Amino acid sequence: MNTDKVYIDKPTKTVELTLPEYGEIILIVKDGQVVRYETKTTNKLE
Repeated sequence: MNTDKVYIDKPTKTVELTLPEYGEIILIVKDGQVVRYETKTTNKLE
């Protein structure tokens, strides 16, 4: 399975977030910069 990714450029490094198959990513932004992120993964019931 090929997963999608989101890249966040910081002054000192680049952070790579792998998107969950089901779920969400919340970006907390302050003064135009991402200061925190939260990843929630959920499971699909068959």
